[in-house]
Amino acid sequence: MDMVREVVSAAHSLRKTHGLRVRQPLQSLTVVDDGSQKLADFSDLIAGEVNVKQVVLQVSKESGLQLQRQLKLNPKAFAPEIRKATSQLFKAQKTGQWHEEGETVVFPEVLIAGKPVTLSGDQFSLSTTVEVEAGQVATVLGDGAVVLSVSKSTPSRERKAKPGTWYPLFKVSVKPRICMFLTVSS
Repeated sequence: MDMVREVVSAAHSLRKTHGLRVRQPLQSLTVVDDGSQKLADFSDLIAGEVNVKQVVLQVSKESGLQLQRQLKLNPKAFAPEIRKATSQLFKAQKTGQWHEEGETVVFPEVLIAGKPVTLSGDQFSLSTTVEVEAGQVATVLGDGAVVLSVSKSTPSRERKAKPGTWYPLFKVSVKPRICMFLTVSS
């Protein structure tokens, strides 16, 4: 039930942010999560609360969303021995020659004393870029559990929308698990 509350709250927040009033019915809301089927019993409740005609539950693989992890380095927090390899770390960051291992980031191609450089703590920050189709937006709940995406509204709604209201990409600093699409009816 907590998940249902989070989905409804996030959908309301997204509607408010993008000027989609709750009294304007939307065509559908798609929830994308590997465990989205546990929301199946509550789909009518979600549809009523969010004012959508249909709630669609999908598995992540079926969603078509492209998620990319972005790494930002903080050289001021590097240890003195790692600072010597700062330019190599930035080059490896830009070329994607790094990977996550739990709470750390490892650069296998950048070696210090014969070992790959491993960063932890405040030496770096990670964010997730969600690529969605034009006319959709994405956001994530505070706990990282939900990514929401709203489809652009019908042509009559588009005429009323202010320029810059819809963004193709949003950066989020958590690892998303669930995604929802809201579609405005014609």
